[in-house]
Amino acid sequence: MAREALPADVIAELLADPEPLVRMEVFLSDAGRAARAGNAGPPQQRSYPVIDDAQFGVADVRSAIIETGGGSIEVALLPATAPAAVANFVRLAEEGFYTGLLFHRVVPDFVVQAGDPTGTGWGGPGTTLRDEFSPLPFGRGAMGMARAGKDTAGSQWFITHSPQPHLEGHYTVFGQVLSGWQILDAIRQGDAIQRVTIQR
Repeated sequence: MAREALPADVIAELLADPEPLVRMEVFLSDAGRAARAGNAGPPQQRSYPVIDDAQFGVADVRSAIIETGGGSIEVALLPATAPAAVANFVRLAEEGFYTGLLFHRVVPDFVVQAGDPTGTGWGGPGTTLRDEFSPLPFGRGAMGMARAGKDTAGSQWFITHSPQPHLEGHYTVFGQVLSGWQILDAIRQGDAIQRVTIQR
């Protein structure tokens, strides 16, 4: 049975959703493709410089410990696959940027998302990153950079609850959960990050 098409006003509303993942999913759908005829890319707000490659230097980075009120999640970081994303995450973590920030978006069986200092889904660190797409899958526990269009990732990241193959090729994978699965599954919207510690 064919899925009923969404009305144009609903599509337009979803394409303007404050959550980048929502906008991107709609943009990539059949309905979004029809609605955006002639547009170069999905709705985005890019007004910051792209972070410089010289800020890499993360070959020795192994993992990050994300501490929450319920316990810790260890995530293996992947500098060989996504050096800009890892360098950016490491820099922000070591500066204490993530301390106290909320998981502002939690969608059961999909993702938990954090890294926005405003808690609205629109905030960032004042810089953006180039995309680093790779063949790595978005399986359970994959850590990816949230984005609103080409080269717009900043400080927001998400971790998948379950395999999400539709994200592959559209988001940068820069980490993979090693431990703390029960903690990941127990995170609720509004829970806070106590600190992020980098292991070298």
